[in-house]
Amino acid sequence: MSWKRHWRRALPRALFVATSLTATPAGACPSLTVAELAKRLPDSRRYELAGPTLPAFMDLWAESGGSTMPAAPDGVVLFVRPDEPFLVAFRRTDCLLALLPSRPVDLWRALRRRLGQIA
Repeated sequence: MSWKRHWRRALPRALFVATSLTATPAGACPSLTVAELAKRLPDSRRYELAGPTLPAFMDLWAESGGSTMPAAPDGVVLFVRPDEPFLVAFRRTDCLLALLPSRPVDLWRALRRRLGQIA
């Protein structure tokens, strides 16, 4: 394969990575926003999490066998619904990157591994 062919294949990927790592302009979400998802789940309680808890959620994503995300999340929103699995919404700014249903026991185990005993 010639270097020109490699260059043609690499350039679109490089442009995608460069544009996906920049700040997302308002209203430019490729999918749902977290607020739109919250409207679709009116009976759920919503918890915004970021910072030191984020690696535990990334571990939970990796354990579930999820594919790579289009961008690195800057936080998660945990939706707790009565008698149903938790929904972990990975977000960047306010755009939804991925959605992961999780049993409470799996979530607590991931948090305990990263943060220590919680309760």
